[in-house]
Formats: sequence, C-alpha cells, structure tokens
Amino acid sequence: GDARLSQPMTTRAGGSGLNTSTHLCSLINHFGINDDTDIEVNFQTVINENDEYGKLITSHAKCHGFNLLNRRVSDYPSCFFGTDEESTLASGGKSSGHCAVIIAQGERSFMTHIGCLGDYRGSHILDESINETYDLQHVHVSGYFNIPGFWDGELGSKLEEIKQRNKEITISLVPQHDATETWDGGLLEALTNIDFLILSEVEAKGITKYHDSAAIRKKTFFEYAATYFHDKSPNTHVIITLGSDGCVHLKNRAIDKVATVKKEPID
Repeated sequence: GDARLSQPMTTRAGGSGLNTSTHLCSLINHFGINDDTDIEVNFQTVINENDEYGKLITSHAKCHGFNLLNRRVSDYPSCFFGTDEESTLASGGKSSGHCAVIIAQGERSFMTHIGCLGDYRGSHILDESINETYDLQHVHVSGYFNIPGFWDGELGSKLEEIKQRNKEITISLVPQHDATETWDGGLLEALTNIDFLILSEVEAKGITKYHDSAAIRKKTFFEYAATYFHDKSPNTHVIITLGSDGCVHLKNRAIDKVATVKKEPID
C-alpha cells in the first residue's frame, strides 16, 4: 500500500534525554536563577560526531545551551575515561542512533536503530572527575530499555556508586518502551537507587506484568501497581503519566491522582 503525505518528511534532533535537556535549559533561562547559583545541564550520550545524525545533535546542544558529553568520542575528559576501554577507529563506521516516527490518529510508532548507542555501558557514565567538576545535584536516566548496556546490573551498580559518593544527589529514570516486550533488563533491581521512576501506563503494565497477574481481577491497575512498586522499592516515587489526563503518583502504597492544568505555551 501507499499513502500521500501533505507535508515533507524532516529530520529533527530528539529522543527522551535530549528533549529533557532542551526543556530543562528552557525552564532555567525563562525563570532565571539566583545570582550565586550556576546551574548547568549536561547531556551524556553516545553518538558518532562525524555522521549527519551526530552533527545534528551536536548543533542542537550548542543552540540550546547545554553541554554534550559524548561518551564515545570526547575530549572531556576522554572517551570511556576510567573504564579501561578505548575508542578505536575500527568502530568509527557505526551510525548514531536514530529512529523513524510515524504519527497517525494521535498515536506514534517508532522504528529504531540504536547504532553506536549499543556500545554505551552503565560503567561509562558519571566518572568521578565529571562529578567533581560539575557538582552534580540530580541525575536523570532516559530510555533504559533502549540501551542494552544499562541492563542486568550495569546501570544499577553505577547508580549505587553515585549514591555512595553523594548522599544528597537524587536520581530519576524513564524506561520507555521495551522493543523486546520482555519488560525486564534488571530494571527492578536498580530501583533501590532511583528516587523517581517516570513511565507511561503501558510501560507500567508491562513492567509489573499486570495482565499476567491474578490480581487483575481483584484490584484496579493503580492499586496493583502501588503495592507492586512499594514491595520492590518502598523509597521510590513512581509517576505514571496519563497524557492529557495528568498523572498518578505512587508512594507507600498510596495513590495520588494529579490532573493537568491548561496553560498557554511560552516556548
């Protein structure tokens, strides 16, 4: 089959982590900061800086004012600093991760090629020199299920190191959709070092295996999820997003529904 498009197809910089960095910078710039506070946004990822996708992301970061720390090829402090790994020219042919997004009737479908992002490991992020240089206060992890090198304890052990080094730091994580449909990857084992888990209702049902549970006949989904996540990590705040209907906050088995507030966009 075929379909006619009313608008041409375009290539744009995007992805959960990059979008979060962009909007956070916008909030900082719009609302301002205290004179004695220097807030910087650092976006750590793995890209091929020499291909068109990598150049687009690099340009976007410069345009919107956040630091791009490429953990594959970087002069700061060096690629995979402190991980006993080296970046070699042999891997230079891998593309930056990219995806095709198809939007129809308000729904989005993705076809993703992770490219050199597949080389990213939990041990590659946030080494001590970066932590000391930027005085990190919060770490946000985006797209857990899109980065296999974060699975099965790789990210969890790094987050534990970060928490041990800085007791005041907070950590949030967005899992995103799991293309493997297994909804595992050791995410639940990492929850004890995650302060805020932010996910959609579809993702939450996949992770909790709600449709496979006998509890589906006895509890509402949010009742089930509140107990499930509390049992796995009682100190983690779980925010389930509901689009235009707002979100649900789960903590200590309690359920707090938060409605959206209609606002005119400023940026």
